[in-house]
Amino acid sequence: MDGTRGDDWGKVGGWHATRAVARWGCFLPDLTRLASGSSTTNLPAPHIVSRRADGKSLSAGRKPLSRDYRHGALCGVMREPGRELFSAPGGPALSPPRPMTRTLFSRLPQPEPSTLTGFSGNTLDRRSESRNEATLAAALADPSARIYLLRGDDALLRSGEAAEALFTLRESEVVGAAMDDVILLGWDGSAPRLATTLTSELSFDVDMFRTVSMRSLAIAGAAGGLLADTVDPAALGALAQARALLHWHASCRFCGRCGTRTTMAQGGYRRDCPNCNALYFPRTDPVAIMLAIDGDRCLMGRQARFAPGTYSCLAGFVEPGETIEDAVRREISEEAGIRIGRVGYHASQPWPFPMSLMIGCFAEATSTDIVPDTDELEDCRWFTREETLAMLEGTHPGGLATPPRMAIAHTLIRAWAEQRI
Repeated sequence: MDGTRGDDWGKVGGWHATRAVARWGCFLPDLTRLASGSSTTNLPAPHIVSRRADGKSLSAGRKPLSRDYRHGALCGVMREPGRELFSAPGGPALSPPRPMTRTLFSRLPQPEPSTLTGFSGNTLDRRSESRNEATLAAALADPSARIYLLRGDDALLRSGEAAEALFTLRESEVVGAAMDDVILLGWDGSAPRLATTLTSELSFDVDMFRTVSMRSLAIAGAAGGLLADTVDPAALGALAQARALLHWHASCRFCGRCGTRTTMAQGGYRRDCPNCNALYFPRTDPVAIMLAIDGDRCLMGRQARFAPGTYSCLAGFVEPGETIEDAVRREISEEAGIRIGRVGYHASQPWPFPMSLMIGCFAEATSTDIVPDTDELEDCRWFTREETLAMLEGTHPGGLATPPRMAIAHTLIRAWAEQRI
């Protein structure tokens, strides 16, 4: 048998199911025959082929199907009609299969795009499988334990030249933190990292402490430490984790089934109802954020609440029973009236306001006439690559701008404008 030959064993919806033969290994039968009878005894056996160094077959034959093969390890090789998937009859010998690291991962952009966004630097070891009440108690008793303290969207920092967001348990008690509501975030090496809230009416010595909004911290971090109130990316990521979890706890105090007050469990990653035994877990809301592309142009819009002259990607929540791709298509159609074809994922960003995950995508525009939703957008338009680059660099003649570097919208816009996708 010629080891480069492929035989058609059947057709499915205009596609040929092919028993392709490569330089080594087993070649599997057409799966459509599974539907023709209740027994697998008549399934054709796979061809086993070995080759010499010069590419010629040493042996070829059939082996009986094993039970495992018949009842699970079946797959088909597909090709388009008239086009051999591997090589045409009499064609050149096949090359060895390339490792996945060369065919998939080597094509991924570096650095990983998600790492360019704010709140993405969390390095804590969460140890989720071993998280429970015992580990929380042990963490609170550990002298190396430190706590992040938050008031709404603001983090408590030590006053001074260096922005420090971690406090000892004693310091936390002194400033009036809610120590009964402490949650366990994870470990920095062997040192536990926890979080809790500050009461809104609490006052403290401003010469020793100050509160800073987490958005300001993220903007400062993206500026490379050139601004005041800069915390390191790992601390900013941990603060985002803390903000989302603490907000969830505040909004899930009572059972949605019977109304009984719930209690915290698993170190802060579950709430239990003592009455009806309902279990509640932290929620993350997926949001699709996307940049529609038409050749050398991209689509951006602005809402009335944006800073003057700022344009950004369109975005919206992914709805139940909806794929990310379909959410992208629906949101762009609803907000701008643009039809979308292919959709590609690029990056994600934890967004703790209050507990979302931004899923950044590029979208292929198949129409160009904008019909904006004026209830949602103040303006929406196409921008050329040249104009977009000027907006990114702050040199646009009309003073137009994009979101700050810490935002995933900035990551998407810059990646397209600089042709890094």
